[in-house]
Amino acid sequence: MKKMKFLSGINAIFALAAVALATTFTSCEKEEFNVNVEPINATASVKANVILIEDGESRVLGDNEVNVTYSPASTFTGNPALAAQAVTVTATYEDVSATLVVNVPALAAGQSVYITPTIVLTKNTPEAEYNVVLDRDEVEATTTSWNTSKPNYTDYWYSTTATWIKKTGLEVSEVNIYTSDLAEVLLIDRLVSNIKQTYVEEKITEEVNVYSHSQTRVTVVYEETIVTYSVYMQETEPSTRAAGDKILLGEIETTEWATTRTVEDNQQIEGHDHAPAGHGHGHGHGGDNAGGGIVVAD
Repeated sequence: MKKMKFLSGINAIFALAAVALATTFTSCEKEEFNVNVEPINATASVKANVILIEDGESRVLGDNEVNVTYSPASTFTGNPALAAQAVTVTATYEDVSATLVVNVPALAAGQSVYITPTIVLTKNTPEAEYNVVLDRDEVEATTTSWNTSKPNYTDYWYSTTATWIKKTGLEVSEVNIYTSDLAEVLLIDRLVSNIKQTYVEEKITEEVNVYSHSQTRVTVVYEETIVTYSVYMQETEPSTRAAGDKILLGEIETTEWATTRTVEDNQQIEGHDHAPAGHGHGHGHGGDNAGGGIVVAD
C-alpha cells in the first residue's frame, strides 16, 4: 500500500480564494509618504486529533486524556519567512502510541498555515476476540486557484477587517463495508462518527491595513488530501478463519483539510503607474471604518 506524508507533494488539491480590500473613509490632510511597511511574519501551527479504537469500540480522545508531543515544535514563527519543517507527531494513550510525520511547507512573509493531522490508536486486550488494525493511505491530486482584487487609489491608508473560514480535520466522503457481521458493521459506523467529529470550520476575523496607492490581498488556500482508512480484523483465536488472519472489514475514504492564509499588503495596483507609497496618512481603524471589511467566500 502506497504511503505518503501529509502535505508532502506538489499534487495536493487546492481551492484558493483571494480578494483585495476596499472600503470608504473620510478625507484627511496628506502627509509625506516616508514610513516603511514592515513585513508580516509567517506562522505555522500543527495540532493533532487522536481517535482511540479499543476492543471494537472507538472514540475521540480529549486533550486531557492523551499525551501528544511535537518534535521539534507545534508552532513556528518566521522572520519574516519560514523554512519548510518536518514535524514528528506522537500520540500516547496508556501503553499504546503512534507516530505521524507532518511536512509544514516553506512559507513567505504574511502566510500562516493550520494543519490538524488525525492519529488513530488501537488498544486490544489479550482476551479480545480479535484485534482491529487500521491502515492509513494518502493520495494527493491536482491544483486549482482563482482571485479578484479591488485597489486603494487614494493618498490615505486605513485599517479594516478580513473574515475567512479556517477548515481543519477530516471529512468523510465514502464508506465501503465488506462484512455482514453486525458487531463489525457497528465498529465501522462508530469509527465514521468519530472521524466526522474532527472536522471543524472556524470563522476568523482579523485586522489588516490597506496602504495608499496599493492593494492588500488576503488569500485563503484549502489543501485537500485524500486519506483512506482500511479497517482490518486480525483473528486472535482459532475459528473458521485461522488465527492471525487479517481480514478487510471496510474502507473509509476521507478528505483531510489544511488551511493556509496569506496577507499581502502594499502591493502594486495592476495597470496603475503610481507605485505603493507606504503608510501615508491613516484614517479608520478596525470596526470604525465605514463600509469596511473583506470576506473571503467559502
